[in-house]
Amino acid sequence: GVGVTRGYLRRPDWTAERFVPHPFSTEPGARLYRTSDRVRALLDGTLEFLGRFDQQVKVRGYRIELGEIEAMLNAQPHVQECVVLAREDQPGEKRLVAYLQPTVPTILDEVEAQQVATSALRHALRRSLPAYMLPTAFVWIAQFPRTSGGKPDRRAFPAPGLSAAGTETTFVAPRNWVEEMVAEIWGEVLGLKQVSIYDNFFERGGHSLRATQVISRVRESFQIELPVRSIFDAPTIAALAESIVLQGSAEADSEELETFLAHRHE
Repeated sequence: GVGVTRGYLRRPDWTAERFVPHPFSTEPGARLYRTSDRVRALLDGTLEFLGRFDQQVKVRGYRIELGEIEAMLNAQPHVQECVVLAREDQPGEKRLVAYLQPTVPTILDEVEAQQVATSALRHALRRSLPAYMLPTAFVWIAQFPRTSGGKPDRRAFPAPGLSAAGTETTFVAPRNWVEEMVAEIWGEVLGLKQVSIYDNFFERGGHSLRATQVISRVRESFQIELPVRSIFDAPTIAALAESIVLQGSAEADSEELETFLAHRHE
């Protein structure tokens, strides 16, 4: 009908696949849109929704094509294969999790190498995807669970933090007052009693909405202007605290700044 869009912007392949000729219309050029919803007709004429044929999900009010995220991740040099899932490990907290098989298996043995590779992936995705489509956790694993047909078994992937990659970090307490304040903000926003200064915000349950909440609290607490993207560029307490100090260094006490910078790599 007239309410249906003409097609996908700059994606003629998607338009041809999903906008099909209307078999029951006498109007020339009339089309139908394939919604990818799976339904069945009941005896009383109503339609019962059974699910979807594609991998479209809804997270925090946004409709997301998981395949689009997977295609971008699979194009990255560190990634041999990937699967992106919308997980709800805590009731009401649905988030995107990317599971990755590395092209170089030794990444699985080195936490620092995983962090570097994950940071590169985040930067690559941010260049092309909106914030709500960015996975909040990246899990590196040696082998994907698979179905008898050899396809990734999407129901069998482990929850973040329980993968074979072993990316958990040991607890490191805040080393200065800036890190203490940031840790307090993170704990309140994420609902956690203890957060290491090297924990990744997104791997501890953070997402774009919570990132906005953290930055809002940081602006209020430190009286500085810090963009939301700062937490994507500096997703640990240690890194974000350094960004805060550097942002406010012109107004900060020089002795406090020197003390903070002197301990940032300890």
